[in-house]
Amino acid sequence: MKTYQKLIYLGIALLIIAGVVVVLFKGFNVDLMLKQHEELVYTFKVDFNLQDVNKVCKDVFKDKEYRLLEYELFNDAVLICSESITEEEKESLVNNLNDYYYKDNVEQALDIEKVTVNSIPNVRIKDWIKPYILPISITYAVIAIYTLVRFRKIGSLKLLLELLLYVVVVTAIILSIIAIVRLPLKPYYITIIMVCSMIMTSCELLIFEKRLADSGSKKKSKK
Repeated sequence: MKTYQKLIYLGIALLIIAGVVVVLFKGFNVDLMLKQHEELVYTFKVDFNLQDVNKVCKDVFKDKEYRLLEYELFNDAVLICSESITEEEKESLVNNLNDYYYKDNVEQALDIEKVTVNSIPNVRIKDWIKPYILPISITYAVIAIYTLVRFRKIGSLKLLLELLLYVVVVTAIILSIIAIVRLPLKPYYITIIMVCSMIMTSCELLIFEKRLADSGSKKKSKK
């Protein structure tokens, strides 16, 4: 094994170890919408600009993490989410938005008493991984059977173990980067990981095909 290859493997090992340590001590940085959080809905009777609403929220929440989403069928409301929304913050949000949009038409202003803060439980990671388990299992079962049959002349079992190790390492690298960089973990990351894994699997199978072809060429040359 060449020196640069050893350095690459060492770097990968250190990256994965660092990722495991971060996950063990800090966990993943889960996206706000997947964590336990609180939310309220502010309904508008006039046209509104999400950027203006964002300015109001920024003044109220300060350094707290929050999220804004256009709400309802006709986008006539905004969903305001944060890890927690106190009664004082609720009143400030409603009053400030009322002042901003209904300063000259107080009758249309939203009544604070009609605005409720709802607590939303966290979504467990295993719950949004669950739908992917069956299709992933079927896909790799088919790939495993193909590998064992197609490459039996060049040690298919060894190649299958090599392929599975490669997929596991690639997945571990991606998850380690997500954990270390503290990217907010979102459900669509699973799709990204699956696509990367399938690309790497395809590349490995092409390498195996080349090995099989080379093996056949060597046998013919010996004859």
